[in-house]
Amino acid sequence: MTGRIDLGSPIPGGAGVDFSRFVTAERLIRLHPHWHVKKLTGQGDLYQASLQHHATEEPLELSFRLLFPDRCQLMVILAGGPVTRIHFGRS
Repeated sequence: MTGRIDLGSPIPGGAGVDFSRFVTAERLIRLHPHWHVKKLTGQGDLYQASLQHHATEEPLELSFRLLFPDRCQLMVILAGGPVTRIHFGRS
């Protein structure tokens, strides 16, 4: 699945946004309102999360890479599923 979604929040060229200063793997994974994080481990930029869905109590294993290709960019590369990459930042 490939696509680009404009969030309507352009980042100006001189913006002082630096995602790597405040986005961690744990903060990112806890943003999902339906996931209970049972365990999160990581080495370098590769992470493995053991999750549980709040409503269904179904377990979920999620492997992903958290990258910061540029000061104003954040990229999450998922190990499997229909969505393989999520990118925030300037084009």
